[in-house]
Amino acid sequence: MASEAEPLRHFPGVPASGAQVLPLVLLAGFEEPEAAELRSLLEGDCRVAAARSLREARLTLQARETAVLCLGKLLSPVEARSLLAGTPDPAGPLVLLTAAGPDPAMFQDLIDEDRLFYLSQGELPARELSDLVRSALDRRRKSLEAEPAPARLRQAVLAARRVAVQPDLASAGELLPLAVEEAVETDRAYCLLYDPEDGVLWSRASGLEGEERHESSAVGLVSFVARTGRPVRVERATEDPRYEREADDPAGGPSAHLLAVPVKAEAEGRVLAVLCAVRGSDLHPGRAPFSAADEEALALLAATVAPPLAQLGLAARLEAEGRARDRVLRERTTEVFREEALDHYVAAAAREGDWLRLSPRWTNATFWLLVGLVAAFLIYSLVGTVDEHSTGPAVVRLSGRTEVTASQEGLVTAVEVRPGDRVAAGQPLVRFQSAREAAELERIEHAWELQLVEHLRDLSAPAPSQALIALQAERDLARARLDERVVRAPRAGVVRDVRSRPDQRVVPGAILLSLTGVASRPSLMALLPGEHRPLLRAGMPLTLELRGYGHAPQHLAITAIAEEVVGPEEARRLLGPEVAAAIPLDGPLVLVEARLPGTTFEAGGERYELHDGMWGTAEVRVRSEPLLAALVPGLRAVLERLRD
Repeated sequence: MASEAEPLRHFPGVPASGAQVLPLVLLAGFEEPEAAELRSLLEGDCRVAAARSLREARLTLQARETAVLCLGKLLSPVEARSLLAGTPDPAGPLVLLTAAGPDPAMFQDLIDEDRLFYLSQGELPARELSDLVRSALDRRRKSLEAEPAPARLRQAVLAARRVAVQPDLASAGELLPLAVEEAVETDRAYCLLYDPEDGVLWSRASGLEGEERHESSAVGLVSFVARTGRPVRVERATEDPRYEREADDPAGGPSAHLLAVPVKAEAEGRVLAVLCAVRGSDLHPGRAPFSAADEEALALLAATVAPPLAQLGLAARLEAEGRARDRVLRERTTEVFREEALDHYVAAAAREGDWLRLSPRWTNATFWLLVGLVAAFLIYSLVGTVDEHSTGPAVVRLSGRTEVTASQEGLVTAVEVRPGDRVAAGQPLVRFQSAREAAELERIEHAWELQLVEHLRDLSAPAPSQALIALQAERDLARARLDERVVRAPRAGVVRDVRSRPDQRVVPGAILLSLTGVASRPSLMALLPGEHRPLLRAGMPLTLELRGYGHAPQHLAITAIAEEVVGPEEARRLLGPEVAAAIPLDGPLVLVEARLPGTTFEAGGERYELHDGMWGTAEVRVRSEPLLAALVPGLRAVLERLRD
């Protein structure tokens, strides 16, 4: 560690003390050659100390006042964060971090607190780092020189906030003398509000509720400030020819010093008030006069409280103008109206809006527009109708569909066809694993050949002949069993839906694929609410919207209607297990069939092919009634009698 007695152990030749003490820069985590180069570049600007380890850096920061802290590559980011966490003082050294690593976000709090002067993820050249150190030292020096100013500014801002919440000018005038006493050292403080129209300086007397102090702006130092807008700072105010005791300092003595500063509105440049500070009295005759710094502090306070004071003055003027208008109105109408009526009118005008102003031109146009709208609605209610529709799910079905199922359990070894292939009757479709059956057939054929050789050796022997007959039956049965492991097309058709795949184990009854006729036409099966069954008839128009093609309706006609109304479970059985699970069904339903015009449909200017199992929504208009009857149900019977 570098100590005060031995300030720079790594860099001899730098003095430990002198007439002018230079700020200290601590290099932590730098190699000796890098630190030596930085020392030579910074010579004459600062003192330089070096610490290679985290422990030495901590001891140096505790023992010596450091202006700038540079962290190098010998300290890991975690060690650098630990070192900075041990110096939480915001007035501590500015930090230059030259090896933050790949994740500089761990130092974000130091950036927010403005303690991290510069951060680099990698090493910087010595010359560039020395420029950063000089810039940090310059900022440190300026911040130390300007330290007292923010305190005065905070006091002025706090006073402005207090003025802004006051209800009127008089209350603000009572508050400002306290702010003057906080800004400068004084024995007495005054705040006189200025009314340029009446030429009066006034304030509410301290400690007297409702009592005010009024002074003419024609005499006195305070009046001079109000008239000219210039500050006044005088020693022994009684010797100044402009001084007037009653106007400037009613409690003043012969040796009092006076400082007066105007409060001016920025936009108009008009004087709003005068802040006056007096130092010295009979009890304290030897007080020092006010300085230029005191005048600057009081001017800062005046400039800060000017905006809220101007707002209060504007509100006071508006209120005075309103009272003047009310007074003129009252004087003009006193002979006609009673005093109580005028009071009621003034109070009502303050809380109510203006009178309703009507224009005859747009009023007449609006009236006839409303009449026309009502007439059009009545005509439409007599002519227009309201339709009732029966809506339910619908499924596309292809005629002549045959489901090919597995007759026994087994493992699929090959699928001989693909969707869209045309097959002939008896053509192999799916093959199952048949190693056991093939081995059994080979064994029986081998035994049959041996018996055939024995029989040919002795044709008269009965035993070989009987064995050949038994083996022939077993061979035919084995061939049949082997052939059962191949699923063949029951008829000619087109493969539509292949549900099996190689290495898939299936159970008896499982659907392997489906076949349709070559020229099969699609049809539609719709399930409509059962309560509409009496209203449905063959030939009624039906609108179909396929799911996913909602803006391409197809207009069909009903070809058949089931006689029975069934429940959801029976409806699912009619649709088939392959699509029933995907369609929501609820309540009693009736099955309706319609014929699709072709195997394709059009949507968005393109034609698409219909596939078995596609579903959507079917809609049938079952009845309609006049709009007036729908609005007024009691008129239905009357309209039905008129129709009959």
